[in-house]
Amino acid sequence: MYNYTLLVELYKKEKQFQKVYTTFRPNLKASPVTGKFYARHEANVNQGEPNNHYIELLAQAKSLGPKNKFSSPKTESQR
Repeated sequence: MYNYTLLVELYKKEKQFQKVYTTFRPNLKASPVTGKFYARHEANVNQGEPNNHYIELLAQAKSLGPKNKFSSPKTESQR
């Protein structure tokens, strides 16, 4: 049925070229595929003064409720 010598030979070749690690070692030299906006070391921090117009828009959007923001319901579940 099975040729066990062939299986043994395949196992030995796989064992020769593959190594199983039991402990995790991070590769600190590799860069991530995508950046993380919440990471402190990757954040683009603006050192200038904050834009007051932008801050006022954020405060206005936070203070308004959904009935004040939209003239009619946007979805059927909002009726």
